[in-house]
Amino acid sequence: MSKTSTAKNFVDQERRNLLLQASGLALAAPVVALVGCGSSDSASAGASVVAGNCGALTPAVPQGPYYVPALNRTDITEGREGIPSVYRFKVQDSNCKPIPDAVVDIWQCDKDGVYSAFSSQNTAGETWLRGYFATGADGMVSFNTVFPGWYDGRLTHLHVKVHVGGVVRQTTNVFYPKAIETAVYANALYTKGQNPTTVARDVELRGDTARFNTLTMVGQASGAGYVFDYVFTIV
Repeated sequence: MSKTSTAKNFVDQERRNLLLQASGLALAAPVVALVGCGSSDSASAGASVVAGNCGALTPAVPQGPYYVPALNRTDITEGREGIPSVYRFKVQDSNCKPIPDAVVDIWQCDKDGVYSAFSSQNTAGETWLRGYFATGADGMVSFNTVFPGWYDGRLTHLHVKVHVGGVVRQTTNVFYPKAIETAVYANALYTKGQNPTTVARDVELRGDTARFNTLTMVGQASGAGYVFDYVFTIV
């Protein structure tokens, strides 16, 4: 299946999901328009993504209040300020077999802890720091972005959904190595400074250190920013 077809199936499924949600709970913001874009070579995701733990499924973290369907793209920055960051993700099954055409759907806050697309955040109609794209034959995909900020009650995190065949197979967060986070938040761009939230105080993890460790990405410096690797193992 082509990435264009995969994206179309994802769009159609998300629209159906939103209609079902609307019957019981109104969204807090308008739905962001979903549009297609050209495919990219999966090699752009990088060949050095960390090895996953075969047989151990990636743990879940709840979706949270700031999800809306986004744009089909690999650069989600839209000019937002912050330390440049690249995510390199691999999606595989429990036998460590890569899953092609899995749609990896990500969203994050900006350097000040604000999300796009929500009237409650004064960002209705905006689409920055959201996007989705399908994995290549090697199960890999990459995104360009900036390092996120933080807000009260949450560890610094990235939201992720993984869809296969139009079905959501996993909803979770991934987290950042503490040493990199500390270095980033020492930068003057991040005016809020260090994130004081601990694993024990995080409203989603509630002290689950094992889950935090499993969901922490591998990171390394790259030029003026960082590259983060993670493998999602799903059923």
